Amino acid sequence: MTAESLHQVGCMLLDIEGTVCSISFVRERLFPYAIDVLPETAKAKWDDPEFKSYVSAFPELAQKSAKAFSDYAIDLMKQDSKVPYLKKLQGYLWKNGWNTGAFVAPLYPDVVPALRAWHAADKQIVIFSSGSVPAQKLLFGHVGAEGDNSEPTSSSEAASGATDKKRTSSEAQKDVKDAEKAADETTDPAAPHAKKPKTADPIVNPPAKLPEVQTKTEEVQVTGQPSEDINPLLADYFDTQNAGPKQEKESYEKIAKALGKECGTILFLSDNVKEVKAALEAGMKSLVIDRPGNEPLSEEDRAILPVYTSFADIALLQEA
Repeated sequence: MTAESLHQVGCMLLDIEGTVCSISFVRERLFPYAIDVLPETAKAKWDDPEFKSYVSAFPELAQKSAKAFSDYAIDLMKQDSKVPYLKKLQGYLWKNGWNTGAFVAPLYPDVVPALRAWHAADKQIVIFSSGSVPAQKLLFGHVGAEGDNSEPTSSSEAASGATDKKRTSSEAQKDVKDAEKAADETTDPAAPHAKKPKTADPIVNPPAKLPEVQTKTEEVQVTGQPSEDINPLLADYFDTQNAGPKQEKESYEKIAKALGKECGTILFLSDNVKEVKAALEAGMKSLVIDRPGNEPLSEEDRAILPVYTSFADIALLQEA
């Protein structure tokens, strides 16, 4: 990809897992939480109309009892199934965890600065993930402070509400001020990154100072960590329900049509080579994001696809 082709990009389409946040966060925090709380949740809410709407989407054999449902859904989770009805259930289960502060989303440190830069440059930012749209909004609505590596609170405690007491207003305000002070002292996120492979394009770093976007810092229960809602930076969300499988070109064509854009004006970023190839086949521009802990890339893939290790290394040129 050349600087000239980046010049034509008006929309950034982003994957989540392994691209904006680590695979380990999803698989070692979010998945176990859902598995832990599902059995008790199913028992307690089996006759609840909202919960029943999730149950009814599963095959009939899973709807016989709360235990049968839990066992079936947990088995799918352990297989990392991407079926839409499971993803919707996971989003429902995670909602309590997000809202009680059992976890906050530890995005890679280069992500939010890049999103702000792209947003300031009038680039539309859109999400495409196998996770349901509601789950996507919850994740981006509870972004942790940069560098937050705190361990999640016990999911059983969070689910039962045993530690669901809110922090005092003064404590929350102090945390927010501390977070703002730390942000002011943070060094340029575009500074040292892994050496780019020879396929990388010319780089133009984003501006150091960007217009403020009305994101929101909120009190968080349980962990005591402030979280930020960065959904105001995002224009739209797609999942396998409203777009289709992520490894099929038709899904990317459908997204472009829904956005009212030509495929060639959209840049898709993902850690998954098959997804990148599907986007390219649809006519989009696409780059592989290589993060620590991701599936190793083959030498062949590195030779034919542009690979980046940080969003800070991807600069969209302003219109002349």
